[in-house]
Formats: sequence, structure tokens, C-alpha cells
Amino acid sequence: IELLGINIDEKSKLAGKRLDQIESIIKIKILVCAVERDDDITIPNGSFTLQEGDRITAIIPKSLVGILVKRLGIATQKIKDVMIIGGSGIAVYLTDALIQSGVSVKIIEHDKKRCEFLCERLPKALIIYGDGSKQDILTEEGIRETDSIVALTGIDEENLILAIFANRVGVPKTVMKINRVEYSNLFHDRSIGSMVYPKQIVAADVIRYVRAMSNTTGEAMKSLHRIVDGKVEALEFSVVYDERFVNKPLSELNMKKDILIGSISRAGKVIIPQGTDSLQVDDTVVIVAKSTMRIDDLSDIFEGID
Repeated sequence: IELLGINIDEKSKLAGKRLDQIESIIKIKILVCAVERDDDITIPNGSFTLQEGDRITAIIPKSLVGILVKRLGIATQKIKDVMIIGGSGIAVYLTDALIQSGVSVKIIEHDKKRCEFLCERLPKALIIYGDGSKQDILTEEGIRETDSIVALTGIDEENLILAIFANRVGVPKTVMKINRVEYSNLFHDRSIGSMVYPKQIVAADVIRYVRAMSNTTGEAMKSLHRIVDGKVEALEFSVVYDERFVNKPLSELNMKKDILIGSISRAGKVIIPQGTDSLQVDDTVVIVAKSTMRIDDLSDIFEGID
């Protein structure tokens, strides 16, 4: 599945529509699991009405992302080449993944010895010895022609300035690594690109481990992702037998407020659940909830289950 963020502007087909009307408009099934409106976060139900200015997070099978983008008229550009500023360990792993996906990668690194290492480690990438924080270097290396830049220097402020510059010269997609999580609120409404917070990623892994140790029913929490600036969690569980909720229609189960079952994966098929669906043994289920809620195992999402 994919967690897709979509802005609802004045031209959106979804503005003014209830969530239970979306499927009839776009002719495919998605689940809106969170809505950002001003400073509020809502885990919505079907009667929730979208407004201009909302930002939604939707769960959708990967195979349908392209169809959704076309039917909503969202302008997209395929990323063919990426410029990475800073040759850190993260840059190495990212470059491996991008090259495997057929994307051309250029890394700009200011340390000569590190450049030598990168040339040996990443023979399919283009390694440039230079100071990527200088705008003239970026211009010479073709920042205006690149599809995306990723700012991975060790200085937050430098990454932010690089992102602002890239946005100003028209780079379609900008990603920056930020260590100080408080910057998320400061730059949340400024369209300068996507921010990645290593501390939040590590914290999510620690939380997943702690909750797994607290698990009492045997379901294994496979992953935990914090989304919407850490205000919402998407938790992935493997389902084991529990007579209290397994093999029962979801419409007969009492879900707690601000919790959704986002998707069910069964035998390689992704199900966007409805009331007639049920959880079955060996399913993988994605639960979406506000991060203020404590979910250690699947029984925590239902009312009246002890």
C-alpha cells in the first residue's frame, strides 16, 4: 500500500465532498485516514466533508496510485535524475536504492577523501568534489535541470537554505534532512519541499520495540510509521487468532474513536476494508490512530475488549 498526501485546493474534485462520495467520483477505492485542517488533525468517518485548504492522507494500493493521480488531475513529473548534496551514509544507501530504480544520481561532496570512497562504493553515480552549499557550484552542476535535489549536509540551516534556493530556481522536488524536529512547525506551511527527521524515524523504531514487549495477545507489530508531522501513527500488525474479533464482520465490532483500520493484506491482495470485511488469521492489517493513543496490540483498537 501507499500513504499518499493530497492537498485539497479550489480546483480539486474533492472539495466540498463527503468522504463516502469519493469512490463514486474517482471510481477507485481509497481510504482517507487523516485530514489536516488548520492546526487540527481528524481521523474522519464517511460523513466528513472536505474543504478547500485541507490536506488529506489516504491509503491506496500501489497499483492504483497512477490512476488516482490522473483522475484527480494532479500534475506530476517522473523523477529521472537526482542531485544529492552531501555524501553521508544516508546518501550512500539512498543512491543504491535510486540507481536500482533506474534514476541517475549526482552527489556533491566537499571532502576529497570521502569523494574517493564514494567513487569506489558507487561506481554508477557521478561524484563531484565541491562545496554544495554554494549556489554557483549548484548552478554549474545543473541544478535548474535536475528533477530533484536531496539536501543531506550535517547542518539543518544549510539544508533549509539549499531547499529554498532549489525551490526558487524551479526544482520540481526537494527533500531535506532535518535533525531539529521543532522546524516542522516553523516551515510546515511553506512550500519548500519535504522534510525527513532521522530522530523521528529512530523514535518510531524504539516505540515499536517497547510496544512489542508489552504485547499481550501475540500479534506481532511489524512496523510503525509516524505521519502528519508525528501527530498520527500507522501501525502494521500480523493477525493471530482471537475469538473476540477475528472472523467477525467489522460492522459488528465497536472501534474506538480516532482509530481506523486502514487496510488488510491477505494472500498478496490489498483490501480497503468495509463493514462486511473481517480480520482473519495471518492477515497483515494497518491501523491508523492519533499518536496520543497507546496501541500495543490489536485488541486495543476495540471498545469493550479486555
